[in-house]
Amino acid sequence: MNTEYSGQKVIDFLQKDSFTKWALSTPSFEYEQWELYFRENPAFQTEMLAARRFILDLKNAESLDTDLENQIWGNIKSRTFKPINFFRSAAFRAAASIILLLSLLSYEYIDNRKKNEKFAFKNEKNKIENSNVEANRLELPDGTIINLSPESKISYPDNYNLTERIVYLDGEAFFDVSKNPNKPFYVISDNMVTKVLGTSFLVSAKKGSNENSVSVKTGKVEVLSAEDYEKSWFSKEIKEKILLEPNQKAVFSTSDNSFSKTLVEMPVQVTRQTKEPVRLNFDNTSAEEVLKRLSRAFNIEINYGSESFKNCLLTVDLEHEGLYASLDIICKTLNANYRIVETHIIIEGKGCTF
Repeated sequence: MNTEYSGQKVIDFLQKDSFTKWALSTPSFEYEQWELYFRENPAFQTEMLAARRFILDLKNAESLDTDLENQIWGNIKSRTFKPINFFRSAAFRAAASIILLLSLLSYEYIDNRKKNEKFAFKNEKNKIENSNVEANRLELPDGTIINLSPESKISYPDNYNLTERIVYLDGEAFFDVSKNPNKPFYVISDNMVTKVLGTSFLVSAKKGSNENSVSVKTGKVEVLSAEDYEKSWFSKEIKEKILLEPNQKAVFSTSDNSFSKTLVEMPVQVTRQTKEPVRLNFDNTSAEEVLKRLSRAFNIEINYGSESFKNCLLTVDLEHEGLYASLDIICKTLNANYRIVETHIIIEGKGCTF
């Protein structure tokens, strides 16, 4: 291991709250990421160990009061040196360490992290690849079920389900996540990160593809780009975070690193999985009531001109029809058309003619 180190790089590590968790061996997702970073970046191991030594010295300084500790960390965060009254035996080593590190700093901060160092997507011990022509059904240690599509692969760390549940995906997979509010479930792919507590959803994220997507069947899902997730990991402001509900889909474009929200290709009736399913068999029912029930059944907002359709009555059985087939039938009767705008539907037309 290299015995010389960069004070600039040591300060870079000290500025990251997630690094402190690693230095103090706090079980967390950040600890796993820094462990992986340490193993795969021998060039920075000396700096990481020096930064960890400083954190441990500061932690072990028995007489170090809160004000002094905050002043030392404030100097690190602001990258400036302000006088510190550190002439107390227990705090001396920690204060001396910060003086040494700050003396090695240059005045201008340069971030040399490369884009391809954002995430490491490999864990050979727990790596599963589907080379079959059909989806493989897998069960993780916490009971989460994964249907892994052909030509897709996943991996997960050895400490999976310790404090968080993390899966790395290259390709496409449907997840039925075992509910555990205390242990978030992450799917990390090349360009985006999906976070849930317990739900079912499809992730399509083939490495090198122009578009990645997440489609939600049940529950709620949070999606953000891998770049934004890295920023959140280092306590930086993120650009965009998408919240998805059942029958909603997020599409990430790799060309401009942006998300768009829309509806899934085949929405399902979400109320069929509840104790109070919505009846979609209508007999001489107002169009307004039909559309309200359809909206509730599929958890999709449907906007329409109530004045145009207020006198229209419908007799129709939509119990076994999909959303778009149901809309086709309704619109044909109402002399109307529908269009999808992001995650809601707009119906426009003249209304019934009888």
